[in-house]
Amino acid sequence: MRILLAVNKNMFRSIIDALSAVKPTPKIIVASDDEDVEVLSLQLGYEYKRLRDIEVAENLTDVDIAILALDNDYANISLLKQIKGVGIPIVIAVLHNKENRATLIGEGASYIIDIDSYLQTGITSLLLPDTWITVNPITPLQKFVVAVYRVLRRGLLGISINDLESAVKGIHIYLEHFNRFGTRAENPTISPGDFIIVAGLENDVKKAINAIETLFRKIEEMHASRISQQIRLREYG
Repeated sequence: MRILLAVNKNMFRSIIDALSAVKPTPKIIVASDDEDVEVLSLQLGYEYKRLRDIEVAENLTDVDIAILALDNDYANISLLKQIKGVGIPIVIAVLHNKENRATLIGEGASYIIDIDSYLQTGITSLLLPDTWITVNPITPLQKFVVAVYRVLRRGLLGISINDLESAVKGIHIYLEHFNRFGTRAENPTISPGDFIIVAGLENDVKKAINAIETLFRKIEEMHASRISQQIRLREYG
């Protein structure tokens, strides 16, 4: 996997920490005009380019994911316009101002992460779909955690947020369903690319995750049984 990371110095460390969770280790191309980013990139052994040097489309044709985390939305939008014709499969943009969300979507961003959210967790969940990523936010409440799950394969099961709410009924947690652009999903059916957020005390979040996983596995078994039956009917019908 090849990842283009266009980043400023303030977000560099958080995003690199998130990328370190990806296995096998991706090849990272860092693009920035920050001297601190250049120094750190070369120390870590990453390929480094100035932003103006990534204008050559031929250098991006084999990039699988682009992460745009520059100083402001206008810089991200400008770079997005510049690279969108290359055909990079996934483009993740960090959003500074909510008023610019529609522009990023219109220019072709695949996923949007709000800069005020848990940036490292958001990046990790995007790169590790169908995996629960847990973070311990800074809060006066001890053992308070937030778990993020980006749905991919399981987004084809037809499960809705209402099904999840029923599964965790009686467990004291906050449950939310966001689309891939970081806003509350209007469609109750959970689709590929959507996010499930569970927040609460650690033990309650664990119980909720177990309940949701039990529901997912039950529906998966039902789908597998139905497909198996259809195959038998075609073979012996």
